[in-house]
Amino acid sequence: MVPYLQPWAQRVVELVRALGGTPEASAMHQAWQTDISRAALANGALIGAFECEPLTGSHASSTVFPAALAVCEREHCDGQAFLTALAVGFEVSARIARTAVGLESVRGFHNPGTQGPFGAAVAVGKLYGFDQEMLVRAMELAGSCSAGLLEFAWSGADTKRLHLGRASQLGLESALLARQGLRGPATVLEGRYGYFNAFSMPPKLDRLVDGLGTDWAIQPPSLKSYATHVTHQAVVQAIQDFKREHPLQPQHITRVVMRCPRASWKIGTPCGRLQASWEGSTACALPEGLVARWR
Repeated sequence: MVPYLQPWAQRVVELVRALGGTPEASAMHQAWQTDISRAALANGALIGAFECEPLTGSHASSTVFPAALAVCEREHCDGQAFLTALAVGFEVSARIARTAVGLESVRGFHNPGTQGPFGAAVAVGKLYGFDQEMLVRAMELAGSCSAGLLEFAWSGADTKRLHLGRASQLGLESALLARQGLRGPATVLEGRYGYFNAFSMPPKLDRLVDGLGTDWAIQPPSLKSYATHVTHQAVVQAIQDFKREHPLQPQHITRVVMRCPRASWKIGTPCGRLQASWEGSTACALPEGLVARWR
């Protein structure tokens, strides 16, 4: 499994194994099991480790999916229940994500780390048959698990992957705590000190429920062609196209000049990890065969 080959993913998995836990859910590509909370952490970090998960505007594949998968494994849920929970959790995450304004670009928070717990909590609640009141309780608690700073994009760090795993883990735990009778603030999203006022510039609240029940915010899905940040797909594709039209030898290249939107250039500059920097993506795209294609 390619993600497990990444050193940052290995470190998370090794910690989860060392912590132990009741063997009830699997960590991907591992022969051992742990409890559902730690399984969600490990698998969320693994899925986000190689920058190849499909996007729904919210990275729900790395936040909602691991939580639902762990619970389904423990509770032996059927495929219909699993897919239904994913659809609901993905949709909640996507709607919360699209409602916030400037959460990343202005406020400096990492989108999947902040809204991910909501989607994971709702998905797990759906698997346990929560009614409307209980689903709301799960979201109330999930709001206090929102976290994740975008500073890794400037200095290079492993925290990007942790945000995904933690969101999945804490969203799952929020649903379990709601099941135990705990409650949070009912105005966790729109309240004066709620999610949108804490993490967003003035939000577009109409987008939260616009088309609810008829239009899916998770459609159409966005699939990556290359294992790199979504803002870098075009530059890697351009290099591949250029290489087909103008065969070249990488060792003959002495300088590369790239022009791109200022907003895209910010991601991963100047010292971001290889998969989150324009420089890294370009360096991998030039030699033949070093960029993984996901088509």
